[in-house]
Amino acid sequence: MSAVDFILLARKTPVGEPQFKIEQMIIDFLDYRYNSGRQTSTVANEANVIQIFFGTNNVQIKRQTKYRLEPTIESKRVLTQKEVKKMIRATEKLEEKAIICFLAQTGQRIGVLATLRFDMIHRHPQRNRKVFGLIEIGPEIADHNGRPASGNKARAHYVFGVHWQSMRLLDRMRANADDKEGRIWLMGVRQMENAVTNAAKRAGIQKSKPTRIPGRNKFEIHPHVFRRVWMARMDDAEVTREYIRDYQIGHTIRSKTYYWGTFTDDKIIEAMKKADRHLRVLP
Repeated sequence: MSAVDFILLARKTPVGEPQFKIEQMIIDFLDYRYNSGRQTSTVANEANVIQIFFGTNNVQIKRQTKYRLEPTIESKRVLTQKEVKKMIRATEKLEEKAIICFLAQTGQRIGVLATLRFDMIHRHPQRNRKVFGLIEIGPEIADHNGRPASGNKARAHYVFGVHWQSMRLLDRMRANADDKEGRIWLMGVRQMENAVTNAAKRAGIQKSKPTRIPGRNKFEIHPHVFRRVWMARMDDAEVTREYIRDYQIGHTIRSKTYYWGTFTDDKIIEAMKKADRHLRVLP
């Protein structure tokens, strides 16, 4: 159904069933976006855009959704390598250790992790027996149910490097894997988020964070903060923004244009090697 069809349907009987149907479809869509791993604030922004769209076309959507555009207090704390190590040490399950290690050493969004398979990893052995990896992410990726996933939020086409410590954990997981589709993590986005926040609690470094938005990011330490962790470690290693940082995390429009043609596999691995000791987080 096109946007025009929606408008015409919503205008048929402003207080009747067609408009009610439109409103319910909007609510179902927003719920789907949230359950697919979107931030509550992101879904609230989408809800606002939808309201503006219909309002501009002189259609008032009367039913309210639970997603509101409200201010939230976002933690700016950057975890140290020691704190990340404490989180990993406080975690018993291998796949949960691998989530924390992978986030800290790649700077990826949690939604990307939920879509990864072992056959997406390209191995790059080094002379010292350390194996780095490369994973390519396209503009459109799907979750394990085949539905569009929220992981590649920027819809960028990019390749990111995987540190050798993360690779060793992934190799251990692969050895024990029995999933026919070859998925790396069998956990959903929500389970991954809980694993991270609970690890921080057990490590004694988690604090509740005041927020007016229920559900997501109500703790100071959550998966998204590891993007700042990774950026800080690359700063420590003096790997400049122009060299790889924005490209690695798929953060800018340049990732799918100029940067895609500029960065080679060798340059990505070179940057990871340069930042090696700054990225190490395994106890």
